[in-house]
Amino acid sequence: MAEEKLVNTNIKVFWSYGNDDPLYLDEIFSKYNIRDEGIFELEEGKTNTLYLISYGYVNPTPFKSYREKPDSTIYIKGEDYLKKIDDPDKVILNFHAPPYNTKLDIAIINGKEREHVGSRGVRDLIEKYRPLLGLHGHIIESSDTDKIKNTIIINPGSLANEGLLKYSIIILERKLEGIMVKYKIKGTAILSG
Repeated sequence: MAEEKLVNTNIKVFWSYGNDDPLYLDEIFSKYNIRDEGIFELEEGKTNTLYLISYGYVNPTPFKSYREKPDSTIYIKGEDYLKKIDDPDKVILNFHAPPYNTKLDIAIINGKEREHVGSRGVRDLIEKYRPLLGLHGHIIESSDTDKIKNTIIINPGSLANEGLLKYSIIILERKLEGIMVKYKIKGTAILSG
């Protein structure tokens, strides 16, 4: 469908799994040469490009979903990717697991209790490397924007059970400062429709 809709356009699509995506999707993605994980250059061929780092696994849950890994594994995987980029200010960290102890990771437990259940590994990565932006999901009831140090983090949440798409619009500015290219987040919004 993406190939059909995007033919003759310059629109790029980046795929990223979530914890509820079955493992057989790996084979389908592989068949179509779709990468779902790793480092992606958002402006291929340009110097000082912006990078997207994607990883769809989450820290363990009581639900034992398809894509769960220990927090230590999530941290190590993220650090392996982040070490390959010389300037974390040019990184969008697209990890499905939201960082622990933020507005993005508050789950409703047993129908009423609210508890932080996010990834400590993802939080440690953001605190250490300070990427430009964090895109997250997983906790569908925690639609919000927050900040860790100077990193803006977003979880649009989900209303899929109601047949609605929730999404984020993020406005980035690319500026030349001297001989350096800098990126700045000019605005964010969480919408549904």
